[in-house]
Amino acid sequence: MFVVGNIGRLDLEKIVNRCNGERVRRLVENKPDIILRELQAELGRAGQPISLAHMARVVKQLGLRLKKSIHATERDTETNRLRREAFVAQLRQVAPEDLIYLDESGVSTQMTRVYARAPIAPRMVTIFQ
Repeated sequence: MFVVGNIGRLDLEKIVNRCNGERVRRLVENKPDIILRELQAELGRAGQPISLAHMARVVKQLGLRLKKSIHATERDTETNRLRREAFVAQLRQVAPEDLIYLDESGVSTQMTRVYARAPIAPRMVTIFQ
């Protein structure tokens, strides 16, 4: 019979130290939407193999939580609503033949990853380049 228990605090600290927690932090900082398998592969390439289960524990221990919002809450503020109304009013002053239309049909919010990792307090924002 096998008894499964929680990993002890010291064991978890050893795991974090073994895989170089600061390296994991830098990887997440440089690419916030990195997934556990990608982190695991990066550490493997650096000669620090680690299982996915341990990788998940390390990320949790480092306080890097999954978070990301596709919807910017700033766009719902009263100030921005007024700015949009002012823009539309200004746009009505432009002759249709002077407008330039850009086709963005190939762009979709589904092209971005749904989650990213960040420390507990800060909000995660993805900047597209």
